[in-house]
Amino acid sequence: MTGRCTGKWESAPWIFSAVCKKQRQVALSHRYLWAEFRLQPGLPVDVAIQVLCRRMEIQAERSENCLLDMAVDLSGIDNLPDTMRSVVQDTAQSLLASSHRCLSLVLAGPQNILPENDVVYKHLERLSIENYSWTTRKKSLGQTPKLTTVALIDVFIL
Repeated sequence: MTGRCTGKWESAPWIFSAVCKKQRQVALSHRYLWAEFRLQPGLPVDVAIQVLCRRMEIQAERSENCLLDMAVDLSGIDNLPDTMRSVVQDTAQSLLASSHRCLSLVLAGPQNILPENDVVYKHLERLSIENYSWTTRKKSLGQTPKLTTVALIDVFIL
């Protein structure tokens, strides 16, 4: 397994690694299995959100330095209790610190928590922005030499 794993299968590496000791070793030794992230908190249930955020952190560690497909959707974050909102924001910021390794990046929701420094997204090919707030900071997505596909949803272009 040396190629990229793509598709809607966020839980697949978790299921695969839970089958038996041998499959766990296979899953843990192939960082590409862990390179697809979707941070999208659902119902405001503390335990579920904590588990989701912890899983994202573990996946980030296991993906090591491979290229990523990342989606950070903070659309429902305002409906969360303050403590859970903080957990989700911290996790999102932690994931976005690795956004320079993304092949594809989806940013949704009312908050812009991209790194404030001038990041070079040298691998980024596909970008989807679903709320104008992600475009309010100058230079937040400035250097994207390989970008070929952009989707803008609810974004004002002046």
